[in-house]
Amino acid sequence: MDATYLPNTTRLTAFREHDILLGNIRPYLQKVWRATHAGGCSGDVLAVRIRDEWFGSITSMYLYYLLSSDRFFAYNMQHAQGAKMPRGSKSALLNVRSSAVLGEIVTASCY
Repeated sequence: MDATYLPNTTRLTAFREHDILLGNIRPYLQKVWRATHAGGCSGDVLAVRIRDEWFGSITSMYLYYLLSSDRFFAYNMQHAQGAKMPRGSKSALLNVRSSAVLGEIVTASCY
């Protein structure tokens, strides 16, 4: 098989194995994935990573369960913007409160 099309990598966000990927368009669909490998994602996907200084205090599996909970998605929908194709708020993600302050623990790839 010969692939002749290469995606524009300047528009991709890199993610690492164990990062949590959140679909940012129509957050009510609750699209969340714990990466099994490194790769790149479009700007419509938020790549959430545990900060290095918190890596021993919280596991990516725990973060995955937090971010895939109905409670998180209800919070995300409260801050979503748009009617037909709502988008989750990147800044609201960093203000989520749990047993630990997720805004201090994770880094959202919003660049």
